[in-house]
Amino acid sequence: MINKNQTIDIAIEPGILNNKAIELREKRENTFRRGCLTAEQKDKYLDSIKEELQIRCTGLKHQIYEIGKLLYEAKRLLPHGKFQPWINENFEFCYRTAHNLVRVYIVCMGHPEMVKYFKPSSLYVIARPDFPGNLRDSLFESIKGPVDIKEKELVQLALDFKNGLVEITDPKVQDLLKKQSDISLWEKYKTELKALKVLIANRLEKIE
Repeated sequence: MINKNQTIDIAIEPGILNNKAIELREKRENTFRRGCLTAEQKDKYLDSIKEELQIRCTGLKHQIYEIGKLLYEAKRLLPHGKFQPWINENFEFCYRTAHNLVRVYIVCMGHPEMVKYFKPSSLYVIARPDFPGNLRDSLFESIKGPVDIKEKELVQLALDFKNGLVEITDPKVQDLLKKQSDISLWEKYKTELKALKVLIANRLEKIE
C-alpha cells in the first residue's frame, strides 16, 4: 500500500544541503580572486561551481516533490472547479506548472526516490496522463540509480511502446536505462560525509 505521507529520501536533508552549498560558495570566494585566475585556478573554480550546482539541484528536486505534495493536498480540500482560481491567487507560478508538480507527486508517491534519479523535464514527461502506466511502473521498478534520459528519448520510448514496437525487456530499452549520470558512488558518499561534517559542526556550536 502506498504511503501518501512518505517523504523523499535524498540521503541528506535540504537544510544540510543548503549549508553545504553555502560553505562551498564562501570557500570559493575566499580562496580565489576572480579577476586574476590562472588556468589551473579557473578549472578548480569551475569544479567548485559544478559541485555547488549538483547540491542545489538535488535540493531543487526535493522541493519539486514537496511542493507537488502541498498542491495535491490543497486540491483535495477545495471544491470542484476551485483549484485553478486558488492557484492563481496563492501560487507564484502558472496553473500548468502547478498541474505538472501535482502529477509528478502522484506518480512518484510510491517511488519518491525517482525524483532524484530523473531530471525534472523527464519527470514531467513520465507524469503525463498519456504516458503508458505499465511502462512507467516498469521504469520505476527497473531503475536503481540516476539515469541520463533525455525528454525526447522518453517521448519516443512511450510512442514505440504504445505501438508495440518495443518491450521493457528489449536490449535497446535496457541500454537506455543503464545510461548512468556522471556521478560515482564515491562522489555520493563524499558529499554525504562533507554534509554530515557540517551538521555535526553546527550542532556542536549550538551546544557550546
